Amino acid sequence: MAPPMLPHLSLLLALLALLALLVGCGPEASEARDLVLVAEGTEGRLRWLDREDGSEQGSACLMDHFADTCASGRCQLWGFLPEVVGGVDRLTVAYERPPGPDSGALGGLLRLELGAPGEVAMDLMWLDFGVHLAGAYGGVCDEPGRTSPCRMEAPHAVACNRAGLYVVADTFLDRLLFLESERRDGDDWGVVRGVLDATTTEAQHWQDCRGVNNVEVLERDGRELALVSCKGLHQEQGDVEEQGHLALWDISDLDDVQHLWRFPAEGFLRAVHHGNVVASPEGSWLVYGHSLGATGAEEGAVQRGTVGFARFDADGPPVYLGDGVVPAAAGDFGFTRAVTELPDGTGLLVTDSGCERPVVSDCDNPGLVYEVSWPELSPEGPGGTWTEDGADQVFVELEVLRSFEGLVDPYEAEVLPADSIGQTLRTEGAVQCLQE
Repeated sequence: MAPPMLPHLSLLLALLALLALLVGCGPEASEARDLVLVAEGTEGRLRWLDREDGSEQGSACLMDHFADTCASGRCQLWGFLPEVVGGVDRLTVAYERPPGPDSGALGGLLRLELGAPGEVAMDLMWLDFGVHLAGAYGGVCDEPGRTSPCRMEAPHAVACNRAGLYVVADTFLDRLLFLESERRDGDDWGVVRGVLDATTTEAQHWQDCRGVNNVEVLERDGRELALVSCKGLHQEQGDVEEQGHLALWDISDLDDVQHLWRFPAEGFLRAVHHGNVVASPEGSWLVYGHSLGATGAEEGAVQRGTVGFARFDADGPPVYLGDGVVPAAAGDFGFTRAVTELPDGTGLLVTDSGCERPVVSDCDNPGLVYEVSWPELSPEGPGGTWTEDGADQVFVELEVLRSFEGLVDPYEAEVLPADSIGQTLRTEGAVQCLQE
């Protein structure tokens, strides 16, 4: 018979057991601080950094989930949608796999549930048009299929509408998709509820929208709107003539989508990315990555982008305010991709890939993410159209508050406030790419 346990020892063991329950196993959770979530596009990697000191807190890689597929070619990820659901960090990303047998660029939506580190909760690639859109594309997609146009090809952005549908910029097929996810026989399918492309709307409103690289869903006066970024004109196998624009659509009724305006009304923006609407101290602004906005027309010109600004109005065309650049001492912008609002209201977060195609070009601009302060802007007459001499643009210097370096082809970035992230993201090292 075992001797009786001493009272003080029993109490000590009970306290230790309680402490173990409170602390748990694995990496220690740190005090919640703002994070900067960055998608490194051609690396197929998400990284989250401490906003204050720039140190890496964690990462997730496509290679870890699709090792065989990614080994045969480059896996890339683009836009993302961060959420916290039931205390669990969720990251939904638009991604691209190496081309399939018919040379189409595969792609889809991947959802990682970070409560169980790196767990793939959804891998949505295949589309079903037959449930709601029988007859679309000449009826070729009435039966669920896995060939173009019945699948996604290199989608670059994902958002959600008020009905809970995914709104996807299906980039290589020049369209917006409105999807609900459904699990079938072990695969994730996108049941298509609506399509916005040249086959479903008046041609003059979509015919010059190629390389659809972003969509933002907005609410204004009870209406649901989609701000769409079109990189350029006609497209062939992913190569786009870089004469782009932004367009606003009323998507309140997917059976009766209405075109509201195009910006600029005439002319074009050179390789525009990631149009967004932000609440500036001066009211609602339209901001966008004018990726080649300060680049000369000559062949081989150094890539120089800007941040475009316009006064936003859902009921009328935007009023151009200027193109923001950083001082030469701060390094100049390279290929500006994305612009988002800082949650504390101090300014904007700007993602600069450095180069349009860093993997296959001679461009060596560094990839950076900047925090910049709000500029003082007023309309001065020009309309913001890119021209060889820049005559229709006004260039203004932006104050750099801080920058995040050491990034490889950053495509999109967003500040996640400390009070909007779950336990996993706030725990340093809880999720790391296996290849690192």
